[in-house]
Amino acid sequence: MNRAGLPATSRFSFWIAFYAVLLLSSFSGGRLHAQSANTLYKQGVSAEAREDYDAAYDFYQKAYAKNGKDLRFRTALYRVRVTVSSAHVTKGRKLLASGDEQGALSEFLHAAEIDPGNEAALQEIAHIRARIGETPTQPEPASPEIAAKQDELDSMAAPLQLKPVSNEPLILHMTEDAKVVYQAIGRAAGINVLFDPDYISKRIQVDLNNMSLMDALRVVGTMSNTFWRPITNNSIFVAQNSRAKRQELDEQAVQTFYLANAWQQNDINDVQTALRNVLGANIKVYGVASQNAIVVRGTPDELLLAQKLVNDLDKARPEVVVDIAVMEVSKNWERTLGIQWPSSIGIALKSPTASTTST
Repeated sequence: MNRAGLPATSRFSFWIAFYAVLLLSSFSGGRLHAQSANTLYKQGVSAEAREDYDAAYDFYQKAYAKNGKDLRFRTALYRVRVTVSSAHVTKGRKLLASGDEQGALSEFLHAAEIDPGNEAALQEIAHIRARIGETPTQPEPASPEIAAKQDELDSMAAPLQLKPVSNEPLILHMTEDAKVVYQAIGRAAGINVLFDPDYISKRIQVDLNNMSLMDALRVVGTMSNTFWRPITNNSIFVAQNSRAKRQELDEQAVQTFYLANAWQQNDINDVQTALRNVLGANIKVYGVASQNAIVVRGTPDELLLAQKLVNDLDKARPEVVVDIAVMEVSKNWERTLGIQWPSSIGIALKSPTASTTST
């Protein structure tokens, strides 16, 4: 007996069995490794025939990872990649239509991971992330001073919107001073009308039939050469329509526009140039390339026009899917096509054959 408590013969038999198992494992492992790439490729072909493109892509990817020099594996992988990525984009759009944004985002991310050049997947990801980023979060409790400042910031978040008491269509026929006409419209809609001390009114004639409040104010402003601005939700301020008064009274606001289809710096620069050329020198435009965003400062009317321009210019680029098949062609079949002409010809005399008949 040895120290381990086993006989010498038993220990010798154990080591023989151990080395035999190790040798068989090494042999079978090398054999399986040599055949695994082809086996995976065949499994991928079978999955593709069943239209199980996810499984086919997985098999082709594993086969290509084991033997990247084989043209069959690379061609099959690139061929199926576009189909699988497009299928996940379609599935993500269905989930998005049903209201499952997280599931849709997961599908779009998977599609972009499979095919990084899938512009449709990248655009959908940008749209969902923009919507999620714009969703307000629940604020934490703050001190009264911070709450007061936040209320002040919230009140400055957007330009004032006129909210009349009545939205009934207006019917007005009168020839009076412009101030009297403005006040008559204000009483009908339930809003207060204030006038600039420097404004000198004139007599105008108006005929309004079933006209909304906004349209009526535009008509009176055009006829009296005035403009108005809301100063509260139910009050407007009327002044002479001149450049000096507009620069003095026009409100300035800031708005950030996020571009969903700007993937290069040139895209942002093109939108900036269009905004400056169309809206004039008074508007301020600044591009933030890291956020695919443009910050615009101007009057509320200018910001509305800027929103329209951004929506028209921020369009998805057209996409083209090209399938390329790399095949090996043999030219030997051309040599066996058609008639095989003889390499030489010969001429020989042949004796005539006589035949007789008898009746």
